[in-house]
Amino acid sequence: MHNRIITRECLEQYGRYLIAEEKSPASQEKYMRDLKAFLCFSEGRQITKELVLEYKAACIQRGYAVRSIISMLASINSFLLFVGWIDCKVKSIRLQRQAYCPVRRHRHNPADFIYTGNTLGDFQNCFIVDVHHH
Repeated sequence: MHNRIITRECLEQYGRYLIAEEKSPASQEKYMRDLKAFLCFSEGRQITKELVLEYKAACIQRGYAVRSIISMLASINSFLLFVGWIDCKVKSIRLQRQAYCPVRRHRHNPADFIYTGNTLGDFQNCFIVDVHHH
């Protein structure tokens, strides 16, 4: 196996790649932040698929939101593709869309039910049902 350690030079080259790919400054920052968090987790170990899977499991265990984990893995996979370590890439987490929204009572009027999009704050499919009792 090749020496698969993420070096400072490697991070700098990846940063230049993100600029060349015309990623927005916010995206560049996010990709680098995600990569540095993974780097801290790796503690200087060789980068392997098993290590990336271990990181994925640790993020799940720590209670990160599914969408956050998906985003972090996308950043890591992008870097792995950049350095040619494609055998280390991992699959993302599936985010299942909910057919029906969970119910929670409105604080100000307990007779009103508010159906929220989902626990991640996606309110595109939200609706309110007025169930006033007369």
